[in-house]
Amino acid sequence: MKKSIKHQRIPRVMAVVSMESNFGPSVLRGVFAHVAEQGEWGLSIARSAKSFTAQSVSQAIAHKVSGFIIALNEESPDAFAALAASQIPFATVETYSQLLDARRTDAVHVRIDNLAIGRDAARSFVAQGRYATFGYVPTAIPREWSRLRGEGFAKEMERRDRAVETYNPNPDNDDITRRGELAKWLRRLAKPAAVLAADDAVAQEVLQACASARLSVPDEVAVLGIDDEELICENATPQLSSIRPDFVQAGKTAAAALDKMMHGKLAARQATTIMIHGENEVVHRASTPSETSFGPLVQKALAFIERNARRGIGVRDVQAYLKVSRSLLDLRFREVCGETVLSIIQSARIAELKRLLRETDDTIESITRRLGWTSPNYPKNLFKKRFGMSMRDWRTWSTGYPYTPQHSSSQRVANAKC
Repeated sequence: MKKSIKHQRIPRVMAVVSMESNFGPSVLRGVFAHVAEQGEWGLSIARSAKSFTAQSVSQAIAHKVSGFIIALNEESPDAFAALAASQIPFATVETYSQLLDARRTDAVHVRIDNLAIGRDAARSFVAQGRYATFGYVPTAIPREWSRLRGEGFAKEMERRDRAVETYNPNPDNDDITRRGELAKWLRRLAKPAAVLAADDAVAQEVLQACASARLSVPDEVAVLGIDDEELICENATPQLSSIRPDFVQAGKTAAAALDKMMHGKLAARQATTIMIHGENEVVHRASTPSETSFGPLVQKALAFIERNARRGIGVRDVQAYLKVSRSLLDLRFREVCGETVLSIIQSARIAELKRLLRETDDTIESITRRLGWTSPNYPKNLFKKRFGMSMRDWRTWSTGYPYTPQHSSSQRVANAKC
């Protein structure tokens, strides 16, 4: 039900949205959903970066615009600079711009959790239970979201002791040369191989390279894209499987944040980044084989473990969430993942344990207690069995610093990144 807007000026909002893909329309659906629930806006829409200029920003400001929502796949430098220099509040969705990031007040940046998208792709491939190798193909021109998707994919596979081979494209190559190099890389992968692409456009290039290399899809190479661009996915040969991020929720979140800024309801005016941990749906088409009938159950369990492992959950919590017996749960996990639910939970908790050891000065006892172990002895023994060294030795090795209070967390993080 809409709230009363009596005696209130209706906000005038300019939405600048890339409409040539699934991304923009989905963001707009989220914006419209917020407006329908919370009140009325006077909304104007610019449908591409080309129609968003410094002049259009100036004109919007002259006409008393109250705020902007920016959801663009490409930069519009002059317009971004004009907007950043103004005092008009704005919210961005998956728009990466140093110019807009430079604004320190009345700015909200909504980001899709691209690491989570990569993790979901890994879980989907694992649930299919048939691959010898895993590969990732990023964008030819480096993009932050592409890097994060690949990183999430690799980290999730690493937790299962499986490596990911990443293709390194040359951005200077033309389309034909790039496809030839990609075909050579695909031939070298042990078969059957599972390949994740940074987005659907890249995935289409992978399919074309498979055809050039005479590799059968999905029998020899399974291909998964990201963004679920239906025009690309349904007209690819074979039709392309893809992950559909929750862009609708991102648009709704951006609209809600902008509403608060326009009405002065934010507790602080500093620029803020909001991460969207939405439901990323894997849409299977012909480029990936169907998961086993137990795949969705296992994927749901893996996502629950990922979200809650650091809170000290156990197998019973997973059982209660899925409403299945322990024996059935372990059976399905062995069939799909080759390991038990308990070992998956332990791996997730140890991954978080390693992060906290590397990035904080907290004592080992406090870290293990925070992660749900009542005594530090069990995780200490488990850690040494898995990695061949104590937690204290691993902390020293991973950071380059001995564990002493005078070395700050920031020093450890900086050293670990070198």
